Amino acid sequence: LVLLLLSNSPMSPARTTMPALKRITSITAVSVLLVAILANLHLHTAAYQVVSSLADLPLDANDHLASHILAYPASDPCASLIEDDMPSGRNLYGHVPIAVEGDAAAALFGDRLDNIDNEQVPITNVRQCPAVCLDRGVDSSLVAYPMPEKYYNPNQNKDHESSFGDFVASLSCGRVEFCFINYLPDTVSLYWANPNGDNEYLYPLERLEKNTKFTHTFIGHRFIAEDKDSKVIMDHTVEFSGVIGIS
Repeated sequence: LVLLLLSNSPMSPARTTMPALKRITSITAVSVLLVAILANLHLHTAAYQVVSSLADLPLDANDHLASHILAYPASDPCASLIEDDMPSGRNLYGHVPIAVEGDAAAALFGDRLDNIDNEQVPITNVRQCPAVCLDRGVDSSLVAYPMPEKYYNPNQNKDHESSFGDFVASLSCGRVEFCFINYLPDTVSLYWANPNGDNEYLYPLERLEKNTKFTHTFIGHRFIAEDKDSKVIMDHTVEFSGVIGIS
């Protein structure tokens, strides 16, 4: 668009005899003006997939969500504010960001969209925008009804208040509760595989339910258990809140 307008401008090299320096200065001024105009149009191209129906979310063969989803409105200013603050890589904890519009946005956010459409209260901060985390495995008929704690709520949930990344890393989204039970004859050693690929020793895991170890961890984190001979007897990557028995 900028190149097209400049080529047809009286200031383009084909249509002017101005000195080169003056011509470049004028072209730069026009470019700055065009950028300002486009910015004021509030145009937005979502950086992630956009869906208008919840039926378009990724589903598996059993009609359940095929991945963890981080959903947010596809319209600006919230789309840009959220995408600017969006974590990346492992800090998304297995969640796929998807922008929603139309029926999908209405189903997930309902009255929460009223603040976005309220011209008397301009949206200037990501804290004013709705978002929600959807768990992999949820039946498609239940996707439109997330638990209240799954929503981004920085004004009432202290785990969300510092940043949007804190919300993604909270129990509302990427953080989960997990526990380990040892059903083997002997105590085993439990390790966490850190992002550098090193196994960090956590603690001995003694036998049976009375010695169950509970922990808060994150989707995508990997745990390894070894017996007394240092043989790996469990290698598990966390995908949900849950319990695993080592046997």
